[in-house]
Amino acid sequence: MIMMNKKEEKAAKGTTVTQNRRHVMCICCFFIIFFSINGYAQDTVRDIISGSPYSVQEKEMLESCFAGMEQDGIPARLVISRLKEGIAKKVAFQRVLDVLKTEQQLFLQARTILRKADPSLEPESGETIWIHTRLLLSANVPESHVVRITAACVHRWQDFRFITEMYVSLTKWGLDGSDAVEIAEAALSSSLPGKDFAGIPDLFIKARVKYISPDKVKQRILQEIPRVKSIMLLEERVLY
Repeated sequence: MIMMNKKEEKAAKGTTVTQNRRHVMCICCFFIIFFSINGYAQDTVRDIISGSPYSVQEKEMLESCFAGMEQDGIPARLVISRLKEGIAKKVAFQRVLDVLKTEQQLFLQARTILRKADPSLEPESGETIWIHTRLLLSANVPESHVVRITAACVHRWQDFRFITEMYVSLTKWGLDGSDAVEIAEAALSSSLPGKDFAGIPDLFIKARVKYISPDKVKQRILQEIPRVKSIMLLEERVLY
């Protein structure tokens, strides 16, 4: 085994932590941008469409598309930002229509998953949850993983954002999605505060410097997380 001196160990640790923080920052920026754009959805669909540069027939097709979403139980405010973005960027009509239809399918998929987990969860009462579920699906997270995460989050919806960001961060780092879901389920059934979930991916980074395998880290997390109430205690039991 090749051993590192203290200077090399510190450098390696700093590099891996920096890389992980970049992953988390990218994820957070993605969420922030989405919500910022979505905040402009106060204008009525008809007003936005009427002010677009598209032909009369194309405008009618857009109105029909949004009417179909409303019939499917998808509020226009969840999707209107994509239309405004397309108009602002002077995107061709067919491309805008395709994007809107993709959004419709993603939210339909999200609705099916969320209603299985919690039939009482509607867009009006859980808009953030609907949007984060759609973001997971658009990021090509396997539907089976999204189903398991939402099912485990039924009694902790307030931590849904934290757990989805943790899952994405773990998979970005290189952990298998199935392992990430297992850790997510364990975290949600524990007493660990949602804000501490962000520290779980860091355990894998710090463990690498200590030559602890990812599989061993996962096993220790699953074993110890039911017994702790903070990420600091979990780190002590996993790494030392």
